[in-house]
Amino acid sequence: MNLIFIVVANDEGLVMAEVGTPPAEDFAPYSLNLLTASQHVMDASELGESVCTALVLNGGRMLIMRDADIGGQEIYLSILCSKVPTGMQKLLKRIIDVVSHSLLGHNR
Repeated sequence: MNLIFIVVANDEGLVMAEVGTPPAEDFAPYSLNLLTASQHVMDASELGESVCTALVLNGGRMLIMRDADIGGQEIYLSILCSKVPTGMQKLLKRIIDVVSHSLLGHNR
């Protein structure tokens, strides 16, 4: 998994550190709303604490987001990778194909 861009921001959205080339000038690779939504899913489903939130993007890329408390200061870490872990895209496609086949089979 090749890393394209890593950024660390504080709870006010100010960049504390970054390395690599951002994909766009106004790229804000963290979203408190997205992290909050994933936490609600974890809480409601009783799956436990999430490690991170990941978005699988077109072109085989993946954006991984994580929040953390460091000495009482909330930070947001975002990592843009050039490649989704091996097998992830195939697994997603396979599940969609199975569901699609099942739904289309019932509509005939």
